[in-house]
Amino acid sequence: MFMKMTGLLRKITIKNLKKSAVYLRKYGYKGTFAHLMKQYQNNDKEYEEWFEDHRLRESEINMQTKHHFVYEPLISILVPVYNTPILFLKEMVESVCRQTYSRWELCIVNASPNNLEVLNFLSVCAEKENRIRVENIKENLGIAENTNVALYMANGDYIGLLDHDDILSQDALYNVVKGINEANMPEIIYTDEDKISKDKDKHFQPCFKPDFNLDFLRSNNYICHFFVVKRKLLLEIEGFRKEYDGAQDYDLILRCVEKADNILHIPKILYHWRMHEVSTSDNPESKMYAYEAGKRAIQEHLVRCKENGKVEFTNDLGFYRVKYKVKGNPLITVIILCDQSSKEVRTCIRSIYRSTYSNFEFILIGRNIMREKIPDSIRSVNLKEKDTITTYINSVVKQARGEYLFLISGNVKLIDNRCLVELLANCQRKEVGIVGGKVYNAGGKIQNAGIIVRGDHFVENVFEGMSNFCVGYMHRDSLQQNLSVVSADCMMIKYKAFETVDGFDEKAGDGFFAVDFCLKVIESGFRVVYNPNAKSGYIKKCNKKDEYSQREFEYMSKKWKKIFEKGDPAYNHNLRSKYLLK
Repeated sequence: MFMKMTGLLRKITIKNLKKSAVYLRKYGYKGTFAHLMKQYQNNDKEYEEWFEDHRLRESEINMQTKHHFVYEPLISILVPVYNTPILFLKEMVESVCRQTYSRWELCIVNASPNNLEVLNFLSVCAEKENRIRVENIKENLGIAENTNVALYMANGDYIGLLDHDDILSQDALYNVVKGINEANMPEIIYTDEDKISKDKDKHFQPCFKPDFNLDFLRSNNYICHFFVVKRKLLLEIEGFRKEYDGAQDYDLILRCVEKADNILHIPKILYHWRMHEVSTSDNPESKMYAYEAGKRAIQEHLVRCKENGKVEFTNDLGFYRVKYKVKGNPLITVIILCDQSSKEVRTCIRSIYRSTYSNFEFILIGRNIMREKIPDSIRSVNLKEKDTITTYINSVVKQARGEYLFLISGNVKLIDNRCLVELLANCQRKEVGIVGGKVYNAGGKIQNAGIIVRGDHFVENVFEGMSNFCVGYMHRDSLQQNLSVVSADCMMIKYKAFETVDGFDEKAGDGFFAVDFCLKVIESGFRVVYNPNAKSGYIKKCNKKDEYSQREFEYMSKKWKKIFEKGDPAYNHNLRSKYLLK
């Protein structure tokens, strides 16, 4: 541990020390240590190598330049400009002019007319390139209103948003139009992105994003750049709102996704976000008003969606927690899966009794259940040797009286007494069918923060073995989001969802039953939610791994062929296990 700390301290710059002083005042020593640790979770050297390996080749540029699509929309790129350094402005314009797809227009609104250097540069650009259109306005109206001026200049079928000091990859528009053609003309398209240094020499902090993920979007603006939307939709929602300046894109994206039926994610790094001293990407506290505006944007979004939740800041600026509220006092049927001694099961039961939620009933399922010191009011069902656990869960659910089912391993206890409340409040949401929490191992490290279905026919616990100081790649172990699978060690199920999919598939076996069930629930139209604030942990070390037969493996591979081959939509094919780079 000492060696790790020494290495970490060597990396800390004066700028980081200043930031750390701010965190120390706000969050204390533990929170500051977590803040420092997260900065060095990503391997930027590994990403630079990845970026070079995936850089656009000359042959691809030639192919894309000559290619013609069935549908070739005009894409209008909106750029509000205000006293932009000329070098940054020049590089931004060049990145658009170098696009391999040619049906674009660049709509620039210049809100710094007294800056003659900017004025003259933009005038020359517009003279040389008829696809560049410039509007000089008399005064700075704020970023939202400035961008609205650009929007009403635009003629495009689709609108793309580009910041005045950022850069598009040369194949950005080509890939967007390719996606539009292949995905039945989506209303919204977004791509992966990374950050670049002021001098463009370094690429780092890649954001390899999941496919559309509403709960993750309510936790932070993970969509961000490059964002492209149908002009018709943008006009329908009346563009940007000045009261959300600083988080105007976040507010806009939330309003757009509420109206869109088809949202496409392109898992390619097509946007480069420049990091410099005044950028929020480098200095989050430089624009605190932006985070306040983001919080208001999410809160208003919840109101429009008729969701009963309150938005709160987390320890990290730009990342939020939506605290949903429990409605009424519904009965929860707690189903404890027992392969443990009565001592662990009693500990599990006691942790549930300590919960701030008290309306529940218990059913124990397992082999050779020991009833010693377990209350007589708790029902139990002993499995026969050859029976699968799914057979008995399906059977006992028919006897359950609860509107919600809570599956928990007998070797797991609730760490936080609000765990049931956190799970239930989410599970009550109309579109949610399953909610899972964060599970720690007996040593206090993460056992799983959900489960991913990898593209190589395997499943894997997310962030397994990571310290609880770490927030995970893109903060994903510490933020609420939609996942394809959560663990049956701590899983709440809406009875209606269980009934809709006819319970667990007994052919999936004990090794795959949770994976299969979650995927069925999603296929039926419900969402699966991971809530990191619902915390539970193993009571004692468990060496047993989920086991499956070759028959079960083949059955799952065939049944879920698309996700097992293509990969998990809540993941990203550019990543490998535990959200590290490929």
